[in-house]
Amino acid sequence: MLIEFNVTNFRSIQGTQTLSLAADSTQELQDENTFSLKRSTVPRLVKSAAIYGANAAGKSNLIRAIAFMHDFVKNSAKNCEDDEPINIKPFLLKPNQSPSEFEAIFIKDGVQYQYGFALTSECVKHEWLFVNEEQWLERIYDPETQHWFISDQLISGMDLREQWQAATHYKALFLSTAKMLNSEQHSQKLKSIFDWFTQTLTVFNSGSDILNSLTLKQCLNTAHKQKIVSFLASADLNIVDLRVENQLNAEKDLLFKLPLEMREQLGKRTIKFLHHEKNTNNAVPFDADDESEGTRKLFALAGPLIDILEKGHILVVDELNNSLHPTLMQFLIRLFHNQSLNKRGAQLIFTTHDSSILDQTLLRRDQIWLIEKDSEQATQLYPLTDFKPRQNEAWQRDYLEGRYGALPSIVELTFNGN
Repeated sequence: MLIEFNVTNFRSIQGTQTLSLAADSTQELQDENTFSLKRSTVPRLVKSAAIYGANAAGKSNLIRAIAFMHDFVKNSAKNCEDDEPINIKPFLLKPNQSPSEFEAIFIKDGVQYQYGFALTSECVKHEWLFVNEEQWLERIYDPETQHWFISDQLISGMDLREQWQAATHYKALFLSTAKMLNSEQHSQKLKSIFDWFTQTLTVFNSGSDILNSLTLKQCLNTAHKQKIVSFLASADLNIVDLRVENQLNAEKDLLFKLPLEMREQLGKRTIKFLHHEKNTNNAVPFDADDESEGTRKLFALAGPLIDILEKGHILVVDELNNSLHPTLMQFLIRLFHNQSLNKRGAQLIFTTHDSSILDQTLLRRDQIWLIEKDSEQATQLYPLTDFKPRQNEAWQRDYLEGRYGALPSIVELTFNGN
């Protein structure tokens, strides 16, 4: 479960911006929209967070920041090269030498972790880890000296410490390197942290192609496929079944004499959506291209979303509202609020322009975040709770009227000074 995410000096983000999923003391929708970890040091957490803002205000950059942290943890030890810069994009409108920073505070298997790092295109400058608020790791890079602190609870034995330090490239994370060294044999905590970023945290940018392949793969399992069909049926799409097929391309058509298993490996998997014909009740197959963009998006989301709900993972989506009717947006959000479906603390973080979900029957005020740019064109992220709105206020109306900011500033268009 994510408690807090912090990012500094990344793309349109200049100063530190904090997205917190800690719930406030509001009682409305507490049972449905929040959950308690029963830890004195951790507040109740919200199950979903909606992020609003004008185009180019920085909503997608906040999602990119989460995605960057996810990908860098996963791949930095594999991709680092002395002559290749780290692909990091700092705030460019006020250049400085400060590194970009990323930090996540989260709960995994009942343990609280605070992990982060700071880097430039040249190297990882700083890396730190606290476990249950006790420091377990600090690494500070300087061209001439390096400072390392590794707690005995993380690694015991100077030889192993020196081995891991020597193996950590200056453009890679210690966490990623330790995973490459199969270090989970020595520290289960490192594995838990790595797994949280690479498995528990799932980030989908707008138009992400991986969605289709994930759901398609799950449709190969009968039980998983039935859950996906039920999901699509709940969304009133008139889809009664799904069928995965393998289509061989023109060159591979000549290979039909090969064993079936080999042909399936050569073929490209496609999906057929089966609809009932009204008069005969026959199942009529539709190609994916025959379905609406909204149906394809829901299918793409279905498999990962079901998996995330069942495992208590975290789904981060940019522009969730794209191609979806507002009622389908509400349907997806309510899945995370449903206590019978979300029993393990799954969370949804998403950006959107759909103001219709600014509804007190759907969201709490501490689940709504807003983004706008300041006078230096730097992204500012702030919660709706800053405005202390009353529960009976019309949030959608007040937002569209500009009371909360985070709206585009439209001016009249003129040509040639007229």
